[in-house]
Amino acid sequence: MMKFRHYAILIPILLPILFSGCTGNPSEELRTEPVIRNVIDPIVTTSLPINPYATEEDEVCINAVGDIMVHESQWLSQQVGPDTYDFTENFAQVKEIFTSDDLSIANLETTINEHKAIATYPRFNSPDALLDALDDAGFDLIGTANNHSMDTGMDGILSTIAELEERNLQYFGTHRDLGADKYLMKQIKGMNIGFAAFSTAYVHGNSVVINNIQSNGMEKHVNYMDLIKADNAFHTLKPVIDAMKENGAEFIILSLHWGNEYEKSANAYQKTLAQMLIDEGVGLILGSHPHMVQEMEFLTSNVSAHEGLVIYSMGNFLSNQRNEILNMTGTEDGVISRVILKRDSDHIIGIRSAEFIPTWVSRTEYGEYFRYEILPIDVDPSSTATRYSADEESLTESLMNTLRAIDSTTVKQLDLNHE
Repeated sequence: MMKFRHYAILIPILLPILFSGCTGNPSEELRTEPVIRNVIDPIVTTSLPINPYATEEDEVCINAVGDIMVHESQWLSQQVGPDTYDFTENFAQVKEIFTSDDLSIANLETTINEHKAIATYPRFNSPDALLDALDDAGFDLIGTANNHSMDTGMDGILSTIAELEERNLQYFGTHRDLGADKYLMKQIKGMNIGFAAFSTAYVHGNSVVINNIQSNGMEKHVNYMDLIKADNAFHTLKPVIDAMKENGAEFIILSLHWGNEYEKSANAYQKTLAQMLIDEGVGLILGSHPHMVQEMEFLTSNVSAHEGLVIYSMGNFLSNQRNEILNMTGTEDGVISRVILKRDSDHIIGIRSAEFIPTWVSRTEYGEYFRYEILPIDVDPSSTATRYSADEESLTESLMNTLRAIDSTTVKQLDLNHE
């Protein structure tokens, strides 16, 4: 087997580009603006079945982001006419990142149900124009299993699926038919990749309670796992993992809506379950729900040489959860997690590199409403502030929040900690 270097998370590297593509080749128009590029440089191997038709040169670039939510001030700000909305400007500054990869994944933490009024917390229902914006921004795969999946009832689950299908956006985590698989298989550049999305919930036998909603059969259409005991959650996930392997998955990605809200570190449940899943051969875990960025780490299997990457929480990609509203820092922060998969000389697919781009949700006054933009943060936040006419103090605070969560040593290297 070919040997590869394996490093821990390295210090940020100043880049002359914003990453126009997965290979890091710069586009001419993006040469001047650097971003944080936190690099891990291993190949993480799996022992899953191989596709004999793939070549060793294949690489697959996957970008993933955390929670996408729409609060009242957001839809009012994006209203362009009677019952008409446009959210495309929210994603304008990050769009090129997603239109240049092989697969972009997001967590949709709302229902899209035209039969119900638009609504915000505690039960979300958003305009279908949000999906148009996600499609325009280059997203391909939408996670739909979370604590708000049942917010507008069974009709909301099915309506959200229908709206996604209308736009040819693939989804995972919910399903229309009772006999449908709880996972999704995709072949990308000859690689057979299995995807599954699950949310934690209070599970009582065949019943589920989440967001104070009794499932009453809806749990058959949404992937839920026990939020109290990691062992119980694992026993729910294992048959799905086994089914993906039996169906030829060479690499398995799980999107898990888990953890405690507003906490900047993963809890014991997340750590325990993550290790169990890596032991089972999962290659990548994408976390959401805490509304804060949490750490990311490679875990080594206790039963084999397999390693997998866990991103415990990618934070908020888009929402109106803000420091001035919640009186806590971190809810405006997110990361774009980029993972490049490669097949090694033994035809085993692993992670060649993993990196992150910190993001911040900018909200500026715009008439009587606001202008919302997701901004990628440069290694020097002042350059981001200049480029987007954004608040440098808020950008610096956001960057520090993210770096402390992912790897506190990077704060010292950047010399941006003014405390």
